[in-house]
Amino acid sequence: MTKDSVKELDLSYLSPDVLSAAKNFADLKYQIDLTGRRNPAEIPNDLHGRQRYGEYDGPYGGDTFLESIIPFLPSDPDYEDLGVKLVPIPHTLGRSWHWWPEDCKGDEEKIISQITSPEYGKYAYYYLVKELGVIYAGEGKNRVNFCRHHKIDRIPVKVIQFHYPQADTIEIYYVNSHIGADVIAVLNERYLQKVSHISYALPLLNAYGVRVNTVWPTKFPSIDSIYEYGHLAKVNSKFRNCTIDLDKISAIGKKPDYFKAGYKLYGRLINAFSRH
Repeated sequence: MTKDSVKELDLSYLSPDVLSAAKNFADLKYQIDLTGRRNPAEIPNDLHGRQRYGEYDGPYGGDTFLESIIPFLPSDPDYEDLGVKLVPIPHTLGRSWHWWPEDCKGDEEKIISQITSPEYGKYAYYYLVKELGVIYAGEGKNRVNFCRHHKIDRIPVKVIQFHYPQADTIEIYYVNSHIGADVIAVLNERYLQKVSHISYALPLLNAYGVRVNTVWPTKFPSIDSIYEYGHLAKVNSKFRNCTIDLDKISAIGKKPDYFKAGYKLYGRLINAFSRH
């Protein structure tokens, strides 16, 4: 495999708006990582900092960062191996978890020679969310910020792509309840996820074509009933983030009142034990 034989990753199927939003999303990750390095207190702790099991403190991986912002990333998608491609660094979420560019003084030429080599690129793999044009590094995370620093636009790596739900199957809702305002996303009029960072998510979702609403449809269970019974309607296998099945909430709503009273008591017991 030679440099001339490696083709660029084709993103020409994406609209200019999606391409621009994907690039801006990757820039956002880079800027958050830089800010977190200087002053981590300025960054929300679900976007930078201590990992779930405490094994690492610093920039999040691209996958964790993406799923903390964008709803309905599948937990077990159908992956497609595209082979080694020239991947655009401006669209890629990296992670300087082991070293930063300035840690490599004196070794820059050696590193550049390695990471621009197709043979070396076979040992790195990056994931492409096809419909969003966002790429995140799996193996070879440190290369991304090094390339940004040295203005290297493309490097050869193995690309694995997977699909994101179609835009017309997702809706965003701004809602109010007895505990305050929230932003939630609904997929296929059934699955619900909370959107924690809507200002970061909206540019990419808007460009993709996701609709935004301020009125909660009457065909769905009430927001209060979702808060009341959501702990009984969780979906654990389809998506990476906590998800509630609205069909299950609707089914609970049709139960006799004495059943619902039992569900409420069960919920209180769960909350009580979870505090200890």
